[in-house]
Amino acid sequence: MVRSILYLLTSQAAVLLLGVVTDSIINRTLGPAMRGDYAELLSWVSIFTIVFGFSAATAIYHYANRAYGFSKRELLGSLLGLWVLASVLAAVGVVGALVLTPQYISSTFRDVIVVVLFLISATIGANYFVALLTVAKAFRFIAVVTVVNAILTLAMIAFQAYLGWLTVSVIIYITCAVQIFAVASHQYYLRRHAEGWYPLRVNLGLLKKLIATGLKVHIATIATLLYVMVDQLMMYYITDRSQTGQYAVAATIALALTVIPTSVQRVLYPRVIESNNMEDARITIDVARITFFLFAACLSVFYFFTDLVIALYAGGAYKESGPLLKTILIGILFFSIPNLLSPYWVKKGYFLAASLTAVVLLSLNLVLNYLWIPRFGGLGAAWATNVTYFLGMLVALAMFYFISRRNPLEIFLLRRRDMILFSRRAMAQFKS
Repeated sequence: MVRSILYLLTSQAAVLLLGVVTDSIINRTLGPAMRGDYAELLSWVSIFTIVFGFSAATAIYHYANRAYGFSKRELLGSLLGLWVLASVLAAVGVVGALVLTPQYISSTFRDVIVVVLFLISATIGANYFVALLTVAKAFRFIAVVTVVNAILTLAMIAFQAYLGWLTVSVIIYITCAVQIFAVASHQYYLRRHAEGWYPLRVNLGLLKKLIATGLKVHIATIATLLYVMVDQLMMYYITDRSQTGQYAVAATIALALTVIPTSVQRVLYPRVIESNNMEDARITIDVARITFFLFAACLSVFYFFTDLVIALYAGGAYKESGPLLKTILIGILFFSIPNLLSPYWVKKGYFLAASLTAVVLLSLNLVLNYLWIPRFGGLGAAWATNVTYFLGMLVALAMFYFISRRNPLEIFLLRRRDMILFSRRAMAQFKS
């Protein structure tokens, strides 16, 4: 498990560095106003991708449990069928939004509508394949493809910027091309380098279960996405493009820092799913404890370099992003706890409970943004995010206790033997 975490952390660190360089070029080329347009477009793409993705990735982790008896061929075949369905519905949803709510769709979005449809479909497919590769424990391959994609994105963005052709539309074309490459790479691996996935077999019963189970947790997925992304959209429509660009830079950096808990979460899914009912809660708490304190230490150090990071990442035009980023760092630490505990409730199948709590958190976030953005601008959006993430952490801890009857507050009690054990395992993996 430690080796898998190191693979993902190393690759994500490389991707983060490459992404900083890429975004630095984008931010400096576009400027705050066009960066606001870019943030609005990305927010809509993310929303359509998640809304029409059926939360199938979460359902895959659940039904990958050998106790359900589904084969790898059935998982892959059924998921490909679901991908086609999701892509068609996403296209219908985008067109419907353009027709029914044109006032909320910018001209930038309309200009690239065709490529946006391909981008949404490719992103949904990439998310599905990553879930399957996680089940297959192909963490090294995931790491390699992720880094290659980041290198390709940087190379193409830099080339277009050098020629003076870099615009929001060009960035979307490049992003779409890279996502399509990722899907092709994932499919190639499962076909050529993994056993048991081919020939495909579509199991209609499994397909129905993936949809039904995905829809149970889908409300939670959508609500979580919205209270992560809706602040940027509300900033765009309540304030102006420039302020949205300032806030988007801070929010983008903050979310990028969640690489540590999200990488651990991905490795934790198959480990928790395969463990017995006596061990899964203990494993979740032990891993969450070490990850939380490691993440807190990293954020504490990063806090003192936020202004430097923004200067390098976006340039002097984004000085207002500094205080916003420092504020959001508080909430990002809280946000790590629900991520680290989610593999446990996914295994246990508590999807409706997760959906209900996510809706409550979304409602609170919308109200806070509505009240605070007009008065405080980006700082109001930042504190709305912090309050939502803090309450989300409390709910996740309570939910874990309700399911496992284990005290989740053990996560915040760092023990010396935990650090010694983690250090020894990490050193052993580096030496090997």
